[in-house]
Amino acid sequence: MNEDRKSICIGIPCYSTLPTFQTLEDYMRFAFYLGRRYPEYDFFLAVRGKKEQFRARNAIVEEALRVATDYLFMLDDDQIIDIDTTMLPSSRYEFLRTLLKHLEEDPQKGIVGALYYQRSVDEHWPVIMQSNGDGGYFFLTPVEISRQLQKVDVTGGGAMLIRMEVFDRIPSPWFEPEFDYGTDIQICKKVAEAGYTIWCDTSLEIGHTRMEREIVTSRSIIDAMARTGKMPEVSGRTAMESMLNQATHEQLMNAVKQGR
Repeated sequence: MNEDRKSICIGIPCYSTLPTFQTLEDYMRFAFYLGRRYPEYDFFLAVRGKKEQFRARNAIVEEALRVATDYLFMLDDDQIIDIDTTMLPSSRYEFLRTLLKHLEEDPQKGIVGALYYQRSVDEHWPVIMQSNGDGGYFFLTPVEISRQLQKVDVTGGGAMLIRMEVFDRIPSPWFEPEFDYGTDIQICKKVAEAGYTIWCDTSLEIGHTRMEREIVTSRSIIDAMARTGKMPEVSGRTAMESMLNQATHEQLMNAVKQGR
C-alpha cells in the first residue's frame, strides 16, 4: 500500500443466491474502472457471506480496521451502479469519487450514501429515512427527493460510504441482530450519536435488483405507476400520510420524472 494515497475498503455482504449476472458484470466493470480511473486511492475488497447480515457487516468492519483503510464503502450484492447498462466505461462509476469528496470536504460528515429505491413489487420508497422524534423512522417520499446532497437521519446500507475514524468513537459490535432496527438504521444512529452527520447525495442514483432480475430505478417505478395508475401504498405510516395527501398523483409523477 502506498502511504501517500488514501485507501478504501469495499465491503460486500453476499447471499448465496446472489449476485445476479447483471450485478456480477457491473461490479467487474466497476473494479476495472476503479483501477484505471482512481489512481489516487488504494483499494481493498472484503466479501463476506450474509447468513446473518449483522455478522457479515461486523466482519467487514474488522477487515477494514485490520488493513487500516481511511474509508469503508458498503455495497450490497443486489445493487446496480451503471443503470444505463452501457458496455463502455461509465461515468456513473464516478459516483464514488463524489461521495469521497463530500467526506473529505467536511470532517463532520460521518456517512454519505447514494440514492436507491426499495425493490419490493408493491413498495418503492427511496431508501432514506428521517426520525419521527419518538424512536421511530419513516421513509422520505419521492416528492422530498431534492436530487442533490441531503442531510438525513438514515441512508440505505446498500451503498454507504463511512469515514473509518467513526469506529474509534463507537464500540463493537457496530451492527447487531435486527430485532428493533435494521443495520442501516443502527449504524447511522450510532454514528450520529458519536457527533457526526449523516447524508445522502440523491443526485447519485443506483439500481436495486429484484430476485426476478428486474433492476429497480426511478424510471422503472414510473413505468410501474403508469401500469397500475396508483402511487405506492403508505402501509400505515401516519407520519407520511399527511405529506402524501398534499401531493396529487400528477405532482408525484412529475417529481419522480426528474430522475430520468
